[in-house]
Parts: sequence; C-alpha cells; structure tokens
Amino acid sequence: MGKKFKECMIVTGASSGLGKEMYRYLKTYYKGVAKVIGVSQTGPDICVDLTDSRSRDNFLEQITDTFTS
Repeated sequence: MGKKFKECMIVTGASSGLGKEMYRYLKTYYKGVAKVIGVSQTGPDICVDLTDSRSRDNFLEQITDTFTS
C-alpha cells in the first residue's frame, strides 16, 4: 500500500507549458509531504479531456476513489 497523504494538489494542463512547469515544481517541492497529480489529455499521471462531461465525471470518480479508499 502506498503512502497516505493529508494534502493533494491537482494540476491541470500538466503536459505542457506553465502547467507542466508547475507540476514539476510542486512534485519536487512537496515530495513526501503532499500528493501532486498531473492531469491533461496526455498525462503525466491521469489522462482526461476536461471539456467532456463524461470524461470529467470519470476523472472525479477516480480521484474520489483514490483518496477515500
């Protein structure tokens, strides 16, 4: 079982540009302290199209399951 974190940060647009840099920074800075999840259409951690309602619902379900189990 993985480490349980009290804090979670979700970075959208984490595959390029500012989102990618923010994801890298937070992942490094909060290593071992908080869970940082990168989200975009191509990853790095979760692939999701946030413009699609079905995809968004699936994403929210995934995140909820991750932090409630």
